[in-house]
Amino acid sequence: MTPSPSTVESIAEAIGRPSRRTVAQGAAWSVPAIAIGIAAPANAASPG
Repeated sequence: MTPSPSTVESIAEAIGRPSRRTVAQGAAWSVPAIAIGIAAPANAASPG
């Protein structure tokens, strides 16, 4: 028997694991931050 999505979500909340949506949102926020972090030293080292 396959549990329903709401049952799976309630089990995940009880365990304390983040949902897939939460993980995806975190990844979406981290990509621009990483890109800026990589570009900043290159811009600081460039002349002019």
